[in-house]
Amino acid sequence: MALIYSNSLRMKCAGPTQGKIINLINVDVERIGDFCWYIHGVWLLLVQVILALVILYINLGYTPSIAAFGVTILVMVCNTPLANRQESLHSKIMEAKDSRIKMISETIKNIRILKLYSWETSFL
Repeated sequence: MALIYSNSLRMKCAGPTQGKIINLINVDVERIGDFCWYIHGVWLLLVQVILALVILYINLGYTPSIAAFGVTILVMVCNTPLANRQESLHSKIMEAKDSRIKMISETIKNIRILKLYSWETSFL
């Protein structure tokens, strides 16, 4: 990510979409990294729930295991709106990062112009 960011700062035609490009690259790199950790979550969740229900059935019987399964389903359903809210907040954070990166890129570009033309003393 650091190499991509430094290369994007060196681009001559750094337009208004540079912040969006950097954000998309950061998100893609993060998702690729997380993919390796979460790939087994799909099938492992099912195995864990089944094992937990079997252990409850062996130790406590039929009724507590059905109650635990019902509570598990309820928690999953209640978690959906929270996940949607988190996604919308994440989108707002990305927009804020876009604007911040755009301002930083413009500031660095203007500093380069000042240094290139040796105008530092005039602006001091």
